[in-house]
Amino acid sequence: MTEDEIVAHTRELLGSVKKVTCVTFVDELPKSGVGKILRRVAREPFWAGRDSGVAGA
Repeated sequence: MTEDEIVAHTRELLGSVKKVTCVTFVDELPKSGVGKILRRVAREPFWAGRDSGVAGA
């Protein structure tokens, strides 16, 4: 799927508040030693330079 296809699909299924506006493809997600996805590490590039890790805060 392409970014445009994913965005269009979510517009059909989700309300305007929850719809996806952009998609980022990565080769692999950061994982811990036991194989769990390290969500905090994966989010870091998107929250760089902000005071809070919560939107609107």
